[in-house]
Amino acid sequence: MMGLNTNVSQLRNISESIFEEIKNKSDKYSPSSPIVPTFTLVAYGILIPVAVGVGYVGNILTAIVLWSKEMASTTNLFLRALVLSDIALITSALLLTPGLVISSGDPETNELWPQGLSTLKFLMMTSQLCNVYILVFVSVERFFAICLPFKHLYLHTRRNVLLSIFINVLFSVLFNIPRLFVLDVRQAQCTGVNSTRPCFIYEWTVFGESSFYQDVYALWMYVLVYFAIPLTVLLTLNILIVKELKRMEIRLVRIGAENNNVTSEKVNITKTIVLICAVFTLVQTLGFISQLEYWILNREGRVLLVIVNFLYVVNSSINFAIYIVIGKKFRKKVLSVFAKCQCRFSE
Repeated sequence: MMGLNTNVSQLRNISESIFEEIKNKSDKYSPSSPIVPTFTLVAYGILIPVAVGVGYVGNILTAIVLWSKEMASTTNLFLRALVLSDIALITSALLLTPGLVISSGDPETNELWPQGLSTLKFLMMTSQLCNVYILVFVSVERFFAICLPFKHLYLHTRRNVLLSIFINVLFSVLFNIPRLFVLDVRQAQCTGVNSTRPCFIYEWTVFGESSFYQDVYALWMYVLVYFAIPLTVLLTLNILIVKELKRMEIRLVRIGAENNNVTSEKVNITKTIVLICAVFTLVQTLGFISQLEYWILNREGRVLLVIVNFLYVVNSSINFAIYIVIGKKFRKKVLSVFAKCQCRFSE
């Protein structure tokens, strides 16, 4: 995610563009000009760190609740994995964003994380991909639970859930391994007033400049894996789930069983997951629109790019609020945790 400008043939993916510092050497910048626009500086220097801080608090509280005995269901295994991927994503964002804020006047250079940039980007993209397909898997699970309940009984086992999580993590890691081999770093002199400090220039490797990486992997494979497939599945399944939920509620009212505890909990969990998926789908769609602006118009939509990448961090930070607002059982558990903490402090 950080400002990668190359020539027209070198197409890049938007979700890693915030953190890439490569610039085409033909681009001219005045050393006295600001490094980034004020909006970008505020977003990366203030808003994203604040969102990350909120995300840590929310995700840690979510983890405490989800790992409690009362919340030990097979569905919540997906939500536990989602929490871990959220923490990994916001951590990599926190480590990467300062590079843009404190970089020197030369857009090709950066003082922070010179040797670890590729590794941190790999962590971010891997955690983001885990995020994407955890939501896909949990949507599939909710589809069977609501629309095909009899098949759900024998398909939705602890073993199958853990296996799907393992496959998801393995696929995310393997898919993003090529990102570790596309950049070289070399030390260079910084430009600007304080020119004695060490800076580093990031350059494409031979593999990074190859047609396979630029045109196949970073364009078509990226679009399919990060956008087209998951967005299609999420939209289709969640629309079907919402329709079935409405029909289910009508049937329950007719037979006078709307207050059935088991059914009510099942519906409540599903509504929570649908809302989480809806928020994610909105952010991911905006990311795709921002990507299209670069591909079709051959220009970088800077403001939209910054907004989208800020929303990626926010999306990994606000699930706790959704659980609190929608999830009745989750809300009760949070209140009980705070009550226990209050009792201990009062003692």
